[in-house]
Amino acid sequence: MKKAILVPAVMFCSAIPLLAQAARVEFEAASIKPAEAAAIPGGGRGYRVGFAGGPGTSDPSRIDYKGASLKMLLMRAYGLPAYQVIGPEWLGSERFDLVATLPPATTKEQLAIMLQKLLQDRFGLQTHRESREMSLFVLIPAKSGPKLKASVADPAKPDRTPGVWIGPAGHMGSYQASAAMLCGALSAQLNRPVQDQTGLTGVYDFEFDYDAEEVRQIGADLLGLAGTPEAPGAASIFTAVQEKLGLKLEPRKGPVDVLVVDRILKTPVEN
Repeated sequence: MKKAILVPAVMFCSAIPLLAQAARVEFEAASIKPAEAAAIPGGGRGYRVGFAGGPGTSDPSRIDYKGASLKMLLMRAYGLPAYQVIGPEWLGSERFDLVATLPPATTKEQLAIMLQKLLQDRFGLQTHRESREMSLFVLIPAKSGPKLKASVADPAKPDRTPGVWIGPAGHMGSYQASAAMLCGALSAQLNRPVQDQTGLTGVYDFEFDYDAEEVRQIGADLLGLAGTPEAPGAASIFTAVQEKLGLKLEPRKGPVDVLVVDRILKTPVEN
């Protein structure tokens, strides 16, 4: 049975510290090479994508990334969602296999810095930060008004963590979640900033189902992956939020802080 993914409220609120501001750390050894496409079901060829090992896993001293695009590596290196990484379109199409050995007791923050340095050394990466106008969503009350149920602490589970969880098949639920936590979870699904304009100040419990294939397609478009067909009959996440929560995702434009790739090579240089 697949585990749900807990989305913290600050998921996109803090980026990994820049390399120049952190202690010098690097991989003990690293090999990165172009990934080879393989046959996929239904015909054609594609890439098997996987991220194994590293801090917090059963193999903390090694990472093994398969079929990772440069955009995926940049996202991991800088702790950013896809929409905050701006660069050439081929960032999502050039794929690589990365195997690296980590020093003992490497933290997640240190691993991110190691990835930054690897991209700088092997791909000549140069970046800068700026604010850009882009599409986003604001979460507002629907005409029917909010339908969220105020949360009641469970005395039988005093250590239960407040937050929003996302199931593997288009299911979202919460325990003592704020509107900001809900916006963070929706942002993770829609790959766009979601700003809280609900006026809600409490904490809430909710559950609803939505079309998981719809949001996978949105993410696939941003990451340069092949999309999957939309599941017929499943409710759009926009419809589900309005009908089940009494809230509305309204599209707008606004300033968003982004990482801009100024220079990056398509193929890595030798060690």
